[in-house]
This record gives sequence, structure tokens and C-alpha cells, in this order.
Amino acid sequence: MAANQARNRLTPYSYNLCPLKNASREIRIMVIKEISKNGNDEVLQVELQSLDISTYHKIQAGSDVEPYYALSWCWRAYDGEDEVLQQLVPINILKNKSKYTFLLSSNLNAALKALYTLKIFRIWVDWVCIDQGDVAERSNQVRLMAQVYGKSEIVYVWLGEEKHGSKRAFKFIPKMLEVRGFNELVKDSHEDLKAVKMLLTRDWFSRRWIIQEIALADQAMLICGTDQLEWSKFAIAVSLFTEYETQTRGLSEVMKARVEYDNHPDYFGNLPSLSAAHLVEITNKLFRKRNNGHLDRLLSLEYLVSTFITFNSSEARDNVYAILAIAKDTTPQTVDQIDTVLKPLTLKNIEEKSKTFARILRQFAAQYLAAFTNSKPYNVDYDQPISDIYVEFVQFCIERARQQEPTRALDILCRPWAPDPDFPDEADSNPHWRVKFTWKKSYNNKPEETETGEQVPQSSRAKKKGNNAPEADMNTDPIRSGGTNVTSEVTTASKVQDGQEDQDTIPSWVRSKELFSHGCEREGEGNIKMTRRNPDSLVGNPSQYLYSASGSRGVTKNLRFQDGRIEAPGKPEHNHHYHSIFVEGFVLGTVAELGERSQKGVIPKTWATLCRRHAKPTRTPTRFWELSRSNDFWRTLIADQSWTGRDPPRFYQHILQSRYAGDIDVDLSDLTQYNKLKCEPAKDVSQRVQAVIWDRVLMIVDCKTRQSTGQNMQDDDPVLGLAPYQTKADDLVCILYGCSVPIILRQYDKSESVLKAQEKEREKELQLKAYNMFANAYFRSRCIAVKDDYIRKEMVPPSTSRARQSTPSISKAPASSSGKRKRSSQDGIHQPDTSNKRRTRADTRERSVLTSPTPTPEDASSRGYGPPRQEKPPLDDKADFNRPLSEPKKFYKMIGECYVHGMMHGEAIEHQNVERLPKVIFEIR
Repeated sequence: MAANQARNRLTPYSYNLCPLKNASREIRIMVIKEISKNGNDEVLQVELQSLDISTYHKIQAGSDVEPYYALSWCWRAYDGEDEVLQQLVPINILKNKSKYTFLLSSNLNAALKALYTLKIFRIWVDWVCIDQGDVAERSNQVRLMAQVYGKSEIVYVWLGEEKHGSKRAFKFIPKMLEVRGFNELVKDSHEDLKAVKMLLTRDWFSRRWIIQEIALADQAMLICGTDQLEWSKFAIAVSLFTEYETQTRGLSEVMKARVEYDNHPDYFGNLPSLSAAHLVEITNKLFRKRNNGHLDRLLSLEYLVSTFITFNSSEARDNVYAILAIAKDTTPQTVDQIDTVLKPLTLKNIEEKSKTFARILRQFAAQYLAAFTNSKPYNVDYDQPISDIYVEFVQFCIERARQQEPTRALDILCRPWAPDPDFPDEADSNPHWRVKFTWKKSYNNKPEETETGEQVPQSSRAKKKGNNAPEADMNTDPIRSGGTNVTSEVTTASKVQDGQEDQDTIPSWVRSKELFSHGCEREGEGNIKMTRRNPDSLVGNPSQYLYSASGSRGVTKNLRFQDGRIEAPGKPEHNHHYHSIFVEGFVLGTVAELGERSQKGVIPKTWATLCRRHAKPTRTPTRFWELSRSNDFWRTLIADQSWTGRDPPRFYQHILQSRYAGDIDVDLSDLTQYNKLKCEPAKDVSQRVQAVIWDRVLMIVDCKTRQSTGQNMQDDDPVLGLAPYQTKADDLVCILYGCSVPIILRQYDKSESVLKAQEKEREKELQLKAYNMFANAYFRSRCIAVKDDYIRKEMVPPSTSRARQSTPSISKAPASSSGKRKRSSQDGIHQPDTSNKRRTRADTRERSVLTSPTPTPEDASSRGYGPPRQEKPPLDDKADFNRPLSEPKKFYKMIGECYVHGMMHGEAIEHQNVERLPKVIFEIR
């Protein structure tokens, strides 16, 4: 009560009292002065100071500069099985002998008090040191996270107050590090094992931002209540803990023998999938440290985003942004950075006339900056719609992959990674698969709620007010979740749904993270474990090479993206902002028949019936495993690979034949949990079958053929396969060039209104081409002549060669003997020809553009910089086969990846060539 009265008396703190002159270079540091008594409450008294992080270096011995410490924390804490909404407590921020109130989560307040008792006073913590209500500042500060955590003296990790046996766990972990007698230690320590398990499932380990926070730290320290433990020791213990359970299931055997745990055969679940175990292992692979201390980043953005699926953020944008600082192929970049390069172009005046042209100029500036970095700049913008961020990420992954592995560049379309949106009731019946991001999500993927029970909207365009006002909604995470310490005017479901700008949609080729193989499951007494929910992805992670369905065919030049808005007259539920990807491939066949869905990895007996129905007829009755299809069947159950991704050993077939006869449903999980066969290799077979068939259906595929007459015919020998349970009969089984596995597509016809709307979008695309050509010439003439002090100071990495550092501007390559200019490998932007070759009429037109004043969009077409004229295709007597077919009146919904036996290693391409199946450009939405 006293705290609330004090809060009401004081003025809410405004960040105008401690402004950042340049948010892309400076940060704020919080300095704890004291803890004062206010009745029965203890209130922190703090100050905020600015610091130029770009010039700050870690403190050396004997230096007079005071170091700072970074705090990694989590907004929420658990109490038993339920999530407790944290109470809000005030602190006082001092400025010019005045006090201002600022609200914190009680968990953060406890963390700061714990640091104060450890005599840690200068602290960087995101919730206080970043103006969460300023989207531009937040975007700029994300780019600095690598420096903030990398330059801090120590990163302190606050796991919460002492509870759930945390003190027991902190005492047991050092014993595990002794290694000697490890097996005997765990056999007699069931209470200690439970305490360690409860510690590993604390909420901090599931937050997405902590990946870079712990990975970038030179030194990290865990704090739980009054206990402390070095991160390095904790990581070794967790690695031992996980490996022992994975190899021997020894920990589960200890718990299974205890009545107090209900003799549970799988108490720990899948430990390697647990966020804490994954964090420990992956942070050991992120960097390679050189002798000079420089860290080389080793893993790509696609790999990190698609493997860190168990780490959550309530802000969907942070699913990508929280990883940028540790990916080897990205550099976080903001609009402020780009605009610095564009200052000579008077971008503000250009933007007033054409926002589109200004945006394209920024893209050219980003390319220019990319020439001076070892990785590609990645724009951070919290104002951007979520769907656009998702599409931008997919584009980024495809463009990077097509340069290195073009035959697998489209695998990202099959890989689950995106936070799950709010599915409307009509999602299954709506062919556009339009879904909305309406509410912020908590750790369990349920909508967050305020103290009054209202759900928190997740809108990129909601208007904000009042920094840290007393009535502000505080039930949102700080920058790590993109939350805001402000009040949103959009607070009810009706307002969010009525405002068109507050709706967001994603296409079917952005795969939901809910399709990931494992998920969090709660059992009694707060026991949290990772259990299987879905089958393993057939494409695997980006480092795995499992299949090659498209053979050596990579992504073609016909790949493109399109988006726009379509209004369906009389059908407002179909009004949507769509995203399309155009990819080239061919239809391998159609789904002729489907079997029963495999519930939790059980092999249905009806699958044997389906195989009998499509097997070659025999004169005498035969047992199931004597059918002509039996060999294809058991190989389909394991997707023709062993657990390690190699060819299956001989005993796989024997074990499956001994367990499944086609007369009853068979659950192989007893081989894993109870080891009924007393045969360790049988566990591998069980795990592989479950990983492949879980929630999938057996399908019969009619592969297309084409005779010399050009007539289609049915194949006499259909093919077995596995497909998502959402698959329907007559769905198409397709091969996309650049995708390592086949996919299931469902075809739809476009309505007249859709065709008209899409034609308008196509016209916009052509106009954008004109803008691009004109912007290229304009940017070359105005920007490259500018001295690049900014680039020399900020964009040249430490590992860049001396020659590039000494000449930060793009140099012109010498002309060759023939008079033609050679393009330098360091060129970020194409240079004009400096040879004495005779100028043509086009050259004269280009000079007039380069010397023109600030352009307008109309200049692009009036000066002849329109889209290039389409060339006539060369004459070819096989044009109907070699040239891809375009289907402007159709589009496709992606159902998911699938397995087609005998078509996973280039056989489908051979089949296409032999049967002369036509190439098709699929528009997938």
C-alpha cells in the first residue's frame, strides 16, 4: 500500500531526461545508488547514464574507467503448475535532485536487489535502459546487443527466487563434475535428479533472447536466490546429465523404480530437446575464437532460427531478430544506419514525393554497405508487419542458399520455424489459409492477459502513448520479447479486428513452429518435459543432407515473390493481404488413396489392408510380408533411412516383421520405454519408425506418365508414400526444383475479383522495376562520390584486409585491353564505364538522369527506364517440354512435405525426363 501511495505521488519517468544522441551507438547504464525504506517496502534508488558503446572497451587492470555488468533475466516465474502474473513494483530514478517513478516486474526487482547485495552497482538491463515505447530506438538497440553483452564485465543470469529444490540442485551439480563414480552417484540421488530437472525447466531457459545473451558473454554467472554458479561449470554438468540419459536411460530407470514418481517410465522425456540442454550444446558450436580474441561466427541464420524452436518470445518479430547478432551471415542493420549514407541525397525530400522510391534507395544503400562487411546486413524494424518479416526471412534464406546449395534452397519452405498465429475457425475451409496475429503469446503459446483479464494485442501499427505511465500495461516482456512499457489504445478484440491495419496474415509456405517434432508437456507437481508431438521433418536441419528429390536441379530464375491485397465482393471473410511465391517444378502424381492416420506413432492395421489392395494379385493366399509390396512397406515406415540418416541395417526389416503382421495396430513405444524385447538395437527401430510415421498417413501415389501421343495414362504400379494427415485424395504430389523432398499441393481456381486484383499488383511490380533501374542510376551519381567516413568508422570489421580499410570507397576497376571495364569483387554497386568507347543514345539518356534534380516516380517511365523488353524465346522443337507452363488462373496451398518411396534421390527427375512431364510454375500462397 505504501508503495502504491508513493507511486501516485511521484511523476512517471520520461526518457527525455536521459536522451540518446545516437541510438545506433549509445546505450544507457543504470547505477544503483541505494535501497531506501518506504514503510515496510524497500525501494531501489537508481540513476541512468549514457555510454557510447562503440568506443567503449573492456576494462583493463589499473584502469580508472568503471566497468558495467549485464543482467539476463525473465519477466515471469512459476509457482507450481501455474504461471504467476508478476506484481508491479516501483523504483525511483533520480535526476537533478528529483525523483521519478518507474515500474518493474517483481522478479526483476528481486534480481536487482540480489546484485546490489553482491556490490554490483553499474548494470545494463533491457527493461530499464531501453525506451520500450520508442520503436526506432528499440530497433537500433537490437543491433547493439552483441556489443552490450560482449563488452560487459560479467553477464549475470537471474533464474528467480529459491524454490523447487534449487538449493539442492546447486549443491548437487558440483558433485556431478567429479566424474569419478558418476553412475553410482545418480543411482542413489533421485531427489537431487528431480531438483536438477526442475532447475532446467525454469522459465529463463525457454526465452529466445537468452541465446545471444549467454553466447556472447565472456563470463557468465548463474544466480538463484542466494546461490551462485559459474555458467561454464553448469554447462558441463548439463551436458553430462543429458548424454548419460540419452545413451543409457539410466536416469529414467532410477525414477521408474520409485513409487513416489508413480514408477514413471519416461520421467525426463526427451532431454536433448529441452531448451536448457539445447542451449548448452549449441553455444559450444556458435563461435571459433582466434588467437587475437576475435570470434568467428560459425552458424547461419537459417540454421539458428530453424533449430532454436523450443525458445519462445511473445513478440513474433523476435523469432528472427533475437538471433541476428550470433549468425555468421547477417549483421543487424537499422534504417538510421542506411539514412546516414543517404544524407547527401536529401532523402526526406524524396520521401515526401515517393515513399516507394525512397525505400528502393535504402535498398541500394544497404547493398553498398554490404560490400564492406563479411555478412549481409539484415534490417531490424519493429514497425514492419509480422507477415512481411516472415517473408523477408524466407527470401533471405533462399537467396543465401541458392548461392551455396541451390538444390536445397527451398527446404526452408518445409522446415517449421515460425510462431503459431491465431487460426480462425474457417482456416480449413478458406483456401487462402489466411490467419491472423492478433494477440501476444506467453511461454505456453496462449494469449497474454493484463491484470484486468484483457488480452494484449500484437499490432505493429497500434498507436502508443505515455512512457511508463502509472496506468501502463506492464504484462509484456521487454526488448527480448518486443514488449512495450506503454499503454496501447488498441486493447479489445473488437478494436483489433475492426481496424484493418491491425490484422496480419501469413502464407502456407511459412511453416508453423507448432509442427516441430517435440513440445513442452506438463505433468503433475510442476513436472515439465519434452515429448514428441509431430514427426521429424524430412528435410532435417540445414546441416543435414538426407534426400535429393530434385536431383541436381536447383532453384531457377523463375523464382519470385508477390504480395498484395485482394477484396472479395460480398465475401468480407476472404478479404486479405496475400503473399505468393512462384517456383518452378513439375507434378509427379496425384494422391489416389489414403490410409488411416498414425496416432502417436502407432502402425495401423489398415495400412496392411491398403497395401494388399494395391499389391499384385497372386493365385494362392499369402501372408502380409510375402506380398510384392512388403519390401516397399517396411522401407516406407522408416523413410528408407536408419536413425543416423544412413541406409537401414538388415535387422530393421527383421524386427519390424516380428512385431507387425497387419492383423492388429502395433505400438512400438514399449520397445523404447520398457525394452520388452531386451534388445538394445530394437530401440533404434522403434524410435525411427515413430519419428517418421507420427501423425502421418500412408498414401498411394498415381505417378503421371505420358506416351508419345501426349495422352495421360494411369500407372499400373502405384507408389507408396507418407503424407501429412491434412492431405486429401486428388491432392498433387510435386517436385520443386531446389527442394530436397516432394511436397503436397492443393490446387484452387482464382475468382474474377482475385484475377483483377492480382493484375493490379502485377502492374505495380512492373512500376517497381522502373523505379529500381532509375534508382540505381540516381544512387550511383549522388552517393558513391561521397566520402564514406561512416563506413570507415563503423562498417569495416576487424578481420577486413588492410587494403580495404585504407580505401573504404569503392574503387574503379581498370579497363581491360578491349576497352571494357572489369568488375571488381569488392564492388557493391555497378560502376559506370570509364572507357573511351563511343557513347550511344542510351548513354546520353543515362547522363541526363544522373544530372537530374530530385526525381519523381513519373520520371522512371518518361525517361525510358521502364521494365526491360521481353525477348522472344528461342525456337525449340521441344518447347512444350522445356519451357515451364504458367497458370495465371490457379494458385496452390502448401499442405506439407511428403515421402514418396523410390523418388527421393533423383529418381523423380529421371521419371520426368523419360515420361516428358511438363514443367510448371506454381504460385503457392
